[in-house]
Amino acid sequence: MANFKRINTWSGWAIFAIALLTYFLTLAPSLSFWDCGEFIACADKLQVGHPPGAPLYLMLARLFAVFAPDTTQTALFVNSLSAVCSALTILFLFWTITHIARKLVQKTKEEALSLSQTTAIIGAGAVGALAFTFSDSFWFSAVEAEVYAMSSLFTAFVFWAILKWEEEADEPYANRWLVLIAYAMGLSLGVHLLNLLAIPAIVLVVYFKKYKFSYKGFLVAMLIAVAILGGILKIVLSGLLTVASWIELLFVNDFGWHYNSGLLFFVILLFAILAFGVYWTYKNGKPLWNTVILSFAVMLIGFSSYSMIIIRAHALTPMNNNEATNVFSLLSYLNREQYGQKPLFSGPYFNAPLVDGEDAIEIKGDVYSLWEGKYEKAYKEYDYNYNKKYTTIFPRMYGTDDIHRYGYEQWAGVNGNQTQPPTFAQNLRFFFSYQVNHMYWRYFMWNFSGRQNGVQGQGSLSEGNWITGIPFVDSMRLGKQSELPEFMKEDPSRNEYYMLPFILGLLGMFYQYSRGKKGKQSFAITFFLFFLTGLAIVLYVNQTPYQPRERDYSYVGSFYAFSIWIGLGVLAIWQLLAKYLKEETGAIVATVVCLALVPAIMAKENWDDHDRSGRYWARDVGQNYLMSANDENSIIFCYGDNDSFPLWYNQDVEGFRTDVRVANLSYLQSVWFIDQMKRQTYESLPMPISMTKDKYREGIRDQIMFVNSQQTEALERAGGVDLKTAIEFIKDDRYLVETVTGRKLGQFITNHFKLPVPKQTVIENGLVPKEYQDEIPEEVRWNLGEETSMMKQNLAIYDALAHNEWNRTFYFASTIGKGLMQGFDNNIMLTGLAYKLVPIQTNVGEMPLREVDTQTMYENVTKNFKWGNINDENVYLDETNLHAAHNTMNKISELADNFIYRDDYQKATEILDLIVEKFPYEKMRYFDSMGRTYRGFWIQLAQRYLIVGDQDKAKAILEKVTREVIAMQEYYTSMSASDQRQYGTELIRLSNTLEQLSTLYGSGEEIDEEVTTDETISQDE
Repeated sequence: MANFKRINTWSGWAIFAIALLTYFLTLAPSLSFWDCGEFIACADKLQVGHPPGAPLYLMLARLFAVFAPDTTQTALFVNSLSAVCSALTILFLFWTITHIARKLVQKTKEEALSLSQTTAIIGAGAVGALAFTFSDSFWFSAVEAEVYAMSSLFTAFVFWAILKWEEEADEPYANRWLVLIAYAMGLSLGVHLLNLLAIPAIVLVVYFKKYKFSYKGFLVAMLIAVAILGGILKIVLSGLLTVASWIELLFVNDFGWHYNSGLLFFVILLFAILAFGVYWTYKNGKPLWNTVILSFAVMLIGFSSYSMIIIRAHALTPMNNNEATNVFSLLSYLNREQYGQKPLFSGPYFNAPLVDGEDAIEIKGDVYSLWEGKYEKAYKEYDYNYNKKYTTIFPRMYGTDDIHRYGYEQWAGVNGNQTQPPTFAQNLRFFFSYQVNHMYWRYFMWNFSGRQNGVQGQGSLSEGNWITGIPFVDSMRLGKQSELPEFMKEDPSRNEYYMLPFILGLLGMFYQYSRGKKGKQSFAITFFLFFLTGLAIVLYVNQTPYQPRERDYSYVGSFYAFSIWIGLGVLAIWQLLAKYLKEETGAIVATVVCLALVPAIMAKENWDDHDRSGRYWARDVGQNYLMSANDENSIIFCYGDNDSFPLWYNQDVEGFRTDVRVANLSYLQSVWFIDQMKRQTYESLPMPISMTKDKYREGIRDQIMFVNSQQTEALERAGGVDLKTAIEFIKDDRYLVETVTGRKLGQFITNHFKLPVPKQTVIENGLVPKEYQDEIPEEVRWNLGEETSMMKQNLAIYDALAHNEWNRTFYFASTIGKGLMQGFDNNIMLTGLAYKLVPIQTNVGEMPLREVDTQTMYENVTKNFKWGNINDENVYLDETNLHAAHNTMNKISELADNFIYRDDYQKATEILDLIVEKFPYEKMRYFDSMGRTYRGFWIQLAQRYLIVGDQDKAKAILEKVTREVIAMQEYYTSMSASDQRQYGTELIRLSNTLEQLSTLYGSGEEIDEEVTTDETISQDE
């Protein structure tokens, strides 16, 4: 046994080394898109990120960042934290599998293991651990700055730790493992909540070890597990803070003490009670209660990492989400209140009407905010009451956005505009077809069967489905695979495992369950870990259709559990081979074959699309946005994660263009963010917002209603109201209107505004190109059309505009869409990846001349922009990176159009050549990996080349496009008639595209024979 432990230990570390080497070789050298930029920036300066925060992760990431030799390496070092955590996860998975395997193989604990048994057990651990190492979803998070790698580590650790307790349960001091698990879970709350889902499996281990099995006992154990899980969620995460808020209210409002004094008193009192409880139970021989109280105490100590949020919020860091400086704001932060609530056990359907009258709103309680040293009632929490006919138990279809309604039509067969409630059968149909099959099973099979491509799946036959790599199997589900265009077959994100990991996992499940009482018990433990970190999450998160990104990272715990079964599958193969080979030979053959057919294939298939080494595109896109805001001390308005976080990363971490103020439009609805915008950050001066905090604090002017009056029509005929005058009127508290929820809304008499333009100031600040300076008007006029109100963020922007007096330049990120440009659609000029607000009309029928600041953008594109190695054939770009690249290509092409309109063909050709060089066709091809076109960009590029007289370059592009169009046409027509129906529009588009391509080849010039086809599809077909 001592020999086995030594082999097991060193084998585990060897597997750890393989995993660590893999992740370091494929590690992202800089930030990635989505939350990574925010996490790195928050870690580097210990700032406060989006709710519910990850304070422990940020503190550990800061520790890694300290060792970076310079700021450009900070992201790499923070990313390496995920690599280390992921490799440690693999280590604990290996030891978990070998522990379970040994129990299944070994008849008694005292029995010595034979060489064949040892080989098979170590082989099982290696195959299962390496399969998870190279799995799609886990590998994705292992090489970027995200919380999921560390969260997986905590799950792996606590599951391994409970198995260690099981091994020592009858020995003195064995309960120290339970205390350690409690502490680890408390710490994990400072990373992510997913770790808590291991609790039922942990409870089962204790139950099977300490009690004789009975169905009643099993049920009681499960109820206890649910109670513990619910208790942590309701007591630790919010309940204790709720009690603390009551005491805080008493100390501050009634006793007149300083804010947070009640919170401090509560913390001291709580730990004094726990310390006394530990002492009393120890002195009076109550080991069970001593363990319970001690475990609860150390869990709270672990959870105390959240004190970092309050401490750093008081420091007023540049990024300070929610500004959680007191117990009430911290409670809101932890509860993620800004994201709203989803119905779980009962609730309305998407088309549910409210009940009539005052009963439509149900007041739940007061919301307090800190104001001048006291807590005041800001507004009231409330719920809507819906017509009971339109509510149901287990509501799945509740989203009210148009895109949600379209999704319900697609997945449940309901009419998105229907007035009758859906049937419960349709509700279940959506649950199984979308939430279970599309949003879980598809991800599961990605990891253990194969993945069609890296495109976000929305339900079609060619979008991000799972595959097997077995042609006849995939052809039955997704159309003839032999007819796939070559570029789809060769796409790096197309990964085929031939279902081998899945099959081996099934064998492991059956093997575990068949191994008598011990097997059934360990199967139950593994199954509950698998279920609760997989399908149970599906039940809880209740996702709406058309999520902004794939959500497979949420279910990695479930894939972890299945990897245990993959490892145990080696024992099943060994058992089968033992009938024909010697045990030692069978163990070696089973291990080698399973290693070759599962982890080796997964590593080979997944390496190219998981290798992020050399990819700097997200960082450089952020810099390109900031460089597009050319003018010093300018303000750029963004909206989403991917046009905000890379900018903040570049400023906070690398110190790039810290004079630019980055303002996220969705955050500007929040009081805390307006506060931040009114403070200087680095070299960026405060936004010129005139409102004092009493004018926009919680519950005040969240919305401004436009109310018609006798003056409205006359004001609109006169071109609107001077903006500064309007702001002063809106700021007047006499015109506030209080609602039933206690919120006080502002009001104004028109949505037509005008803003004076000091011509000399505009010219001196270079806001308008010289060629248009004679057109600078005395004032700019705009209106908000049919809008009947505006929100707090609109008020903040208009306030800043009114008091800026054209001294600082305002920019809008090119990705936010003109609908979010505050009504200034006709007053913007493109400077790169941003639109500059200018006091002249730009959309006057001379497109695109007046919508591009030609000289500024030319300087940016040719001299300032960075390209992040996207033209390197060894750098893989996933869908998010490709979208950012295509957005950049489209904006640059507008500059080329501008030069063409000006008959400056030399510069137009220079820009076109730059596009082709920086965005090679093989990376940014006409079709993406699922066959979608990117708005015909390459055809338009070829047309531009034809206009400037470079027919050779145009023809080279057209030939590439033609080959792909024909290949896609042949692929679609090879499908069955029923499958072709969903591509009817695309088939017509392809046919029209071929006609367009033929025309572009010129007068009578034929397309090269190698790219021609006799097959054409008429519009009738």
